[in-house]
Amino acid sequence: MRIYFVVPVHGREALTRVCLRQLRRTCDELDHYATAVVIGEGDILDFAYDLGFATVERDNQSLGAKFNDGYQLACDPRYNPHPADYVVPCGSDDWIDPVVFRRLPGPNEVGVFRHMAVVNEDKTLLARKRVTY
Repeated sequence: MRIYFVVPVHGREALTRVCLRQLRRTCDELDHYATAVVIGEGDILDFAYDLGFATVERDNQSLGAKFNDGYQLACDPRYNPHPADYVVPCGSDDWIDPVVFRRLPGPNEVGVFRHMAVVNEDKTLLARKRVTY
């Protein structure tokens, strides 16, 4: 079983480096069956590669194209000899708790999170949200 986090990156490089290091720890805690594809341009791709993540160079014109490139690298056996069983879209400033991935959805199911927390850019406010749909 393989989990791929698909992470488009742009700007806020210092924060992105912190979050990618945390994602590396998350992947390691998942017994090395998780990894990431980082999509963007510039020095941050070298940093992601040094963490052991796959990288795709893509300009910042279209966020959707960046996600699509990541999904293709994660899932397409023409580009990846070990395609993903699960793909998780992930922001470059997200922290992922590995406990969430100890129980994964079955075939033809989609997992979503009802609870989340959002921190503002200057780290002075925390908002806890619950999706009620």
